[in-house]
Amino acid sequence: GLVGSEMCIRDRRNTDWWDFNWTRRRPIIITNSSSQDLVDYQVRIVVSHYQGMRADYGDMRFVVGGSTLSYWVEYSDANSAVVWVRVPGIPANSTATVYLYYGNPSATGQSSFAATMEPVYNCYPVSIPWTNRPDNNPYMRALREGRTYTLPWRFPYWGQFKDEVYITTLGYLLFQPTPYQLLRNNSTDGMSSRQMVAAFWDDTRADVVFGVCENPGVYVYQQNDRLFIDWEVVHYLYWWRRVRASMKFQVFLYRCGDIRLVRGVYGGRPSPTLGVSRGDGTYIDITGQWRTRTSWLFAQRKYVEPEPTAPLGA
Repeated sequence: GLVGSEMCIRDRRNTDWWDFNWTRRRPIIITNSSSQDLVDYQVRIVVSHYQGMRADYGDMRFVVGGSTLSYWVEYSDANSAVVWVRVPGIPANSTATVYLYYGNPSATGQSSFAATMEPVYNCYPVSIPWTNRPDNNPYMRALREGRTYTLPWRFPYWGQFKDEVYITTLGYLLFQPTPYQLLRNNSTDGMSSRQMVAAFWDDTRADVVFGVCENPGVYVYQQNDRLFIDWEVVHYLYWWRRVRASMKFQVFLYRCGDIRLVRGVYGGRPSPTLGVSRGDGTYIDITGQWRTRTSWLFAQRKYVEPEPTAPLGA
């Protein structure tokens, strides 16, 4: 008979263990509470740094039925990592099990945004409420102003990682290599030729006119895994008669590449352009929906409400 370590090895080789170079694993029970079957769905998983795991999380592997899954590490520190895993299938109103393997000191990381996320943005109408800004300290309050803002993390815009964004009072954002410009004449063609987030692109302003503060301005806040940009600006139909309309709208840039556009209050008769563009003619135009009081999520991943949950087991 076999004794000691020989018996342990034989017993392990009679299990469904994926690869014996990895010494530890944990089950991840993914729950899909929606009425849709999810196929090749990107699931967000928070992985604690467990004993035996590499400090850089490079030995993580996500396995189903003997096959490894594509994954992308959005963020990591000494305590945990935020990971997106592309799961082959999760039935409606049911669960699926993925195994996290770790404990291989010689393994190297296989994190890949391109292999895990979608190649283009998709747009989803979402149930997102208005977020009240926390203070009255505007980032910009001047007549047609734009500033370059250094991002707190690299933002994967259309799969291209960006270190900064150009924020304007005219209701849009720009990313390089698009030249940073103040553009008053909005159009779908103008959006499609630039790397642009057109939140409510129009000839708006945040300024002081005739000694009166017409609108507060543009506010910018860093909030953990997101950048929150809030516009409270004014559109002049006939400035010499002081006929104007107030606008309020918001954009959230998430560390994972998500863009949330939240519709606020649009007064008067503006003619805005709304959408996101890769700058090469590939873009999503939602201009025709600006009156609908809807909020939108632009995501380089599949999305369903409610999103799946994925706690790690023992």
